Amino acid sequence: MDAICVTPTVNRKDLQHVNKPNISRVLYDVEEHPTRTPLMQTLQSEYSRMDIAHDPSIAKIRESIDKSDNTGSEILSLLMKHGTFSQKQLKSLWNKSKDILAELGPWAADKYISELVNLFLERVDSPTTYSDGWNNEDRTYLAGHLRQVAASPHQPKLPAGHNLADKTNKLIQELLTADEDVVGIIFVRSRATANVLCALLKEHPEIRNRYRVGSIVGSATSKIQKQNIYEYPYSSSIEILQDFRSGAINLLVSTSVLEEGIDVAACNLVVCFDEIATLKSYIQRRGRARKRKSRMIVLARSTSDMREWDSLESEMKSRYGREREELDRLEIEARTEATSSISYTVPNSGARLDLGNSRQHLEHFCNKVFQRDYVDQRPVYVFHKTELGTAPPTFSATVTLPSALPRHLRRCQGGGGWRSEKNAMKEAAFRAFVALYQEGLVSDHLLPLNADSKEEEEEETQLTEPELLFNPWQDVVQKWQTAADNGSMLTSSSTTNLPRPRDITAHPEVGITWHVKCTSVRKISNKECSGLPDHTSTLLAMHFGHRWNVEDRDHVIKLIYETKGLSRDRIGSVPFSESIDAILEKRVLVRDPRKTPFHYVKTIPSKPPREQVQHPFNEYEDAPEETYLVVEQWTRRSDLLHELRPGQSGSSCTKPYRWVLPISRATVDEIPRRAVKCAMLIPCIIHELEVQLIASELSSTLLAPVGIADLQLVIEAISSRSAAEPVGL
Repeated sequence: MDAICVTPTVNRKDLQHVNKPNISRVLYDVEEHPTRTPLMQTLQSEYSRMDIAHDPSIAKIRESIDKSDNTGSEILSLLMKHGTFSQKQLKSLWNKSKDILAELGPWAADKYISELVNLFLERVDSPTTYSDGWNNEDRTYLAGHLRQVAASPHQPKLPAGHNLADKTNKLIQELLTADEDVVGIIFVRSRATANVLCALLKEHPEIRNRYRVGSIVGSATSKIQKQNIYEYPYSSSIEILQDFRSGAINLLVSTSVLEEGIDVAACNLVVCFDEIATLKSYIQRRGRARKRKSRMIVLARSTSDMREWDSLESEMKSRYGREREELDRLEIEARTEATSSISYTVPNSGARLDLGNSRQHLEHFCNKVFQRDYVDQRPVYVFHKTELGTAPPTFSATVTLPSALPRHLRRCQGGGGWRSEKNAMKEAAFRAFVALYQEGLVSDHLLPLNADSKEEEEEETQLTEPELLFNPWQDVVQKWQTAADNGSMLTSSSTTNLPRPRDITAHPEVGITWHVKCTSVRKISNKECSGLPDHTSTLLAMHFGHRWNVEDRDHVIKLIYETKGLSRDRIGSVPFSESIDAILEKRVLVRDPRKTPFHYVKTIPSKPPREQVQHPFNEYEDAPEETYLVVEQWTRRSDLLHELRPGQSGSSCTKPYRWVLPISRATVDEIPRRAVKCAMLIPCIIHELEVQLIASELSSTLLAPVGIADLQLVIEAISSRSAAEPVGL
């Protein structure tokens, strides 16, 4: 009775970060018959000049007619409809350009035509084979007409008020008068509009000085379909979304793909460039603008009425309210029905079954007895409605149990006469469970007969743990500790002396191999070992320190480099400007503030735009304007024992620079690069020693009766083909 029910306050507190945007409507004038640009007229002229007699589709049909008794009705249909593949492509390009002209203006229409025509001609003239689904005849025929369009002298200039539609000018005016910290999304209807509008905003002089614009569109076609000439090639939107979340892009032009299903950051500006098609889109777009003092701008014609959207939203809320009231009414009706008189008591144990617990007992029985992976064995209920005159309808239910039960127990029909489906379902479950008990499938405590045995089997199965793999390094660690305490020599973990490790072949890059040989093996005392420097942690930090923290502690092996003064303080310790000679000779590595190693490529006089860098570093926009270094990242590989396949060495670079660093943030190692190469080999050396130790342990224990003296034979026997070792069984 001391329990206290407290309403959660976390969600209420979070609601302060979700704000309803201020919705404003911006009206624009529509030009009913906009003047077509000279480039559009050239495109229309080429479409009119298409000679269907030379069309590849017609040629194929004529060839089939000559080989069969076809009457030529297909040719007649294509002639009447202008429906060959090439005609449809050029006609669709023409129709799309008219839509762009009406929506965005003359500059955008010319930009759309020139970009797509040039993209198509580049595919035709390129020696690379493109998987666009086109055959050579259609590609060549259409390219002949489009070359005339590409040769037109009318090329797009910078977008300005006189060559843009009034709708676009109103959009630009709203963007320029918005607050300084704008993060916005512009929703458009078509993918072509999204791409062209993004290009327009990027090239507009005032917009590009204030906004960093990107676009994201959905994929409307399958990859196996032909690439239409009037559509922009599909590109991945993952990088665009990441830039938008990080703030590198603060204005995104998008189709309806961002309305739902994709996690994007909250915005303070949402623009509906086209008329909203559905109430669902209206509500979802408005939900994107959930920051404080956010705005939603709807571009609309003067004849549209924004109030109808508010009325539709109010109607939707009222419908949800009515549905909730109906559910509450049914719940109350189910509670008021008399159900306490229906029960069954087990004579031997006194266990009681009634309508309140019958469903839970039946589901427990099905889950325990018929438990299987990926199979739902829960009871299935079907309801039957009965209406008699003006009296309220009544319900009954039929429950179906898993098919493993006997046929007469698999289905049970309730008595009916209930005013709620909930109680009808409870009664059907009650009758089915009583039948199971009377059949002897349930114990006197209303539990499945085999439930206890199954639980015991599951418990025994869970207690069984797999045997751990043999780890030879645990014994090595103990040997190190024993040697340090007693001053004795460090020896192998087995009774057999460890032979000289086999030669190691490493593959750092495609077509390049390194060979590591062990020239001598001897035992050393603890006193001699203590007098030698330990460079293991330093070498590991040189190659792996930027990826994880390498602690200065003892390791299972002790590495000593030829340079005595090797230390971690010499990693990235010299400013770049003080080591020009060593850099030019490629004897040392360049590092960024996180100590990530790079190869030096060249120096450029100024900071390149972010769009020209494949992998810009964090806070790139805030980096200083100064001389920059073009660099290539040092390899991140740790497994050099397995050879790289061609094409596996790295991703291709699609931009002028892969990595760049400001010269003031670049440092240089005092340690030669060959030491870092030695550090790369540490995992390979540890692996080879581990294999030797395992083989030595096996030869002295399990394989001792066999008497194999050559450990290389043991290594060959325990190496499977999937391990890709130099030797294998």
